[in-house]
Amino acid sequence: MNSFFRRFFDPLGLSRRDNRSELMDDPSCDTQRLIRTVGQFEIINMLFTRSHYLATRYLIPQGVNARTRSLSVLDIGAGGGDFARGLSRWAERHGTHLEITCIDIDPRIVDFAREQCNGYSNITIEQGDIWSPELAKRRFDCVFANHFLHHIPDQSIPDVLSLLNSLAKEKLLINDTRRSQLAYTGYAIFSRLFLHNSFAAYDGLLSIRKGFSKRELTDHIAHAGLSNSLKVRTFFPGRVIVYK
Repeated sequence: MNSFFRRFFDPLGLSRRDNRSELMDDPSCDTQRLIRTVGQFEIINMLFTRSHYLATRYLIPQGVNARTRSLSVLDIGAGGGDFARGLSRWAERHGTHLEITCIDIDPRIVDFAREQCNGYSNITIEQGDIWSPELAKRRFDCVFANHFLHHIPDQSIPDVLSLLNSLAKEKLLINDTRRSQLAYTGYAIFSRLFLHNSFAAYDGLLSIRKGFSKRELTDHIAHAGLSNSLKVRTFFPGRVIVYK
């Protein structure tokens, strides 16, 4: 009976979080497909992740402009830097100066991001791991992590939340996938039509399976001892954020 109801109400098997690794997480994955995947993030972020909308409302403090002070921003798992470039252009239009540091662990992605961000003097691309002692010593006004947390195993998420919270002096925004039948189906159709010769179709669907419910993230925050600092909010159809 339980199996019947599970198939009826959860035909895609999204009730539990998937912990398989994505193809692009393999350091030996095909470089051409990897870079093509990262290049496709720009359209994916534009259509699905709402990263720009969320950042302008939850990441950048209100009332800050270039006449008062500049803001330091850390973009974790920044990929090709499309978010950093878009945020930089938005800030310039609104009279705010941002110094943005993008970090990614894969040197191939870092090289690609440096090419893409050439000409943006306020964007610095660094190769690094979030657990590096050097990063732990640094502080940023605002810290952003887009589709990063779902790559982390459940047992390590409270520690990651604690680290990101400590890096952010003022604002922290973690934007990620929420497991959703509608989001999964919509992305499956889109990726089949438009995302070819890359890892984006397979990894994107897996990233939804690896996403979170509001309850799961609330529990992780509690285990990190940050219930008084971090909040969780969901957005239709398949988005969840952690912010302070």
